[in-house]
Amino acid sequence: MECDSQPEAERVFAALAEKGSITLPLQKTFFSASFGMLVDRFGVHWKISTSD
Repeated sequence: MECDSQPEAERVFAALAEKGSITLPLQKTFFSASFGMLVDRFGVHWKISTSD
């Protein structure tokens, strides 16, 4: 899921991580200002990033 801003990415990541499992914390990478991976409480795998 690509978010428009850092605050939005942090909010979405935190909401999905609740009762889930973080596999890669939200962090700056060479390709995105924010990128992280997690598995939500239902077992769905997510990749969250920002477009900026």
